Order: sequence, then C-alpha cells, then structure tokens
Amino acid sequence: PSYTPTSIPSSRPSFIPSLSPTATPTFTAQPSLKPTAPSALPTLRPTNILNGAQIFAYYSTIGNQIIDNNGSSIRIAAVNWFGFETKAFALSGLKSRGYKSIINQVLSLGFNAIRLPFSGQMLITPLPLNGSINFNLNPDLNGLSPLQCMDQVVKYCGAVGLRVILDRHSSL
Repeated sequence: PSYTPTSIPSSRPSFIPSLSPTATPTFTAQPSLKPTAPSALPTLRPTNILNGAQIFAYYSTIGNQIIDNNGSSIRIAAVNWFGFETKAFALSGLKSRGYKSIINQVLSLGFNAIRLPFSGQMLITPLPLNGSINFNLNPDLNGLSPLQCMDQVVKYCGAVGLRVILDRHSSL
C-alpha cells in the first residue's frame, strides 16, 4: 500500500514545520518578536513588596522567546545544582561550603538563574541524610526538613536577584 500524507491546515502556528514528502522541513520565524542582544542579561527589579520581601514577576513565553514582565526578550544563563532529587535530600556541596557562598559564586560568574531538581520523596522526608550538610557552615539549615532547606535556598536566591527553576526531577 502506498502512503499519502494528509495535508496540514493553513491555519497552523508558524512554529510548526511545513511538511512535504520531498522537501526539507522549514520553520517560519515570527517577525513581531525583537530579541535583545544575546549577551544582555536582565536586571531583576522587584515588581512588588510584600511584608518587606521583594516579589519578582515570573518569566513567560511568546513563541520561541522568553520574556520578562515588561515584554522584553531575555536570556536565561543558568546552572544546575543537584542534590534534592538524590537519597541525601540535600544540595551537593553543603558538606564543605555554605549555600550562601555557593549562590554568591554563581552570581559572580555571571549566571542569572539556578535549576534545582528535586524529588517527590524530598517533599515528605523529615530530615536530609545524616552527614550531607555541614551545619557549622550552614547553621540556618540545622533541624530543617529538605523542603524547608529548599525554601531557605530559594529565599536567599530571591534576595540576591537570582531566578530559580524548580524541576520535579523524579517522583521517588
């Protein structure tokens, strides 16, 4: 039997490739989007103050662009900080350094976001694995659940203007 491709309606979004049995797929750019220079990192400004805490707007998307609350195209420059998704239920490196020191170093290297993978099990675990955090270097994490530790990290990231990308990496 021969295969006859079905036609794609002409009202398809411009980011869907055009299909033809003999042609190479092509993508149509959306001309209304004007991205900023690739090297430009956004200056994060609070959009609101709530009980003394700065509240930043979320990023959103238009087509293939990530935009800030002003509609300006931005570039995310992020690093991954694993640990909450492991059986330790604590960020890697906290045995030898304070989390604030690590976050400050991430900022000093020019990054504007951190990806924090975590597991569903971390959300209900009462304490991180014994020995996974040096509490002399991280005294404000002592006695906290992994979720409360994540809250402290996210709060500090927000205080210094670093975005956080939460990634439910596994259900275990």
